Amino acid sequence: MIILIGDIHADFQELTSKLQARKISNANLIQVGDFGVGFKKPQQEQAELNELNNFLVKENNLLYVIRGNHDNPAYFTGWSHFSNITYLADYSVLTLDGKNILFVGGAISVDRTTRTAGVNYWTDEKFSFNAKKLAIALEGVSQLDLVVTHTAPKAFWPFTIDYFVKHYARIDASLLDELSRERSDLNSLILSLTIRNCKPKNWYYGHFHTYEEGEAREIKYRALGIMELHEIE
Repeated sequence: MIILIGDIHADFQELTSKLQARKISNANLIQVGDFGVGFKKPQQEQAELNELNNFLVKENNLLYVIRGNHDNPAYFTGWSHFSNITYLADYSVLTLDGKNILFVGGAISVDRTTRTAGVNYWTDEKFSFNAKKLAIALEGVSQLDLVVTHTAPKAFWPFTIDYFVKHYARIDASLLDELSRERSDLNSLILSLTIRNCKPKNWYYGHFHTYEEGEAREIKYRALGIMELHEIE
């Protein structure tokens, strides 16, 4: 069983409670970024993640996390201190429940001007299209079933700029251009996968805090809401 998890923003205790309430066991859990690591004091974060990890061990669940814009990128090396939590490096490919899945994290924080670099904002947070890393990741992979990213290609929803983004764009002159380029870079990821005959049937992402689904470029996409749990059939 594979279950996708939306942004949780460091509410590790709430995630543990939701998983317990759903009685989820023997599952591969994929969290789509904005897990929230690096935002709390280390001792508090460690204690809360220990509680989450203990539940995962008890119920035989494995949790895979990609980086969002509310995560310290330094965590995401493909390893963690916890037995059942893995912080995936960008351009990781895993086979879970017989499905080949590509993971690429990162996104721009629209409120970055209100935060402090190296404390609650990281200058290397954005999505970065890297053709070389993609090629290495796809070596020996004949078919991708899923792609999981934090933000979305320009071809997918949302198609308009909301008030929240416009508000911060008034004090961040380059924000709208950078956001547009970032989502265009994700379109480049689609194109590259198509050229390699690895275009997936399904794509999942978070970041926008709202459930939405649709289809574009023959790919079914689904945006997950905050703390949403979605089982892949």
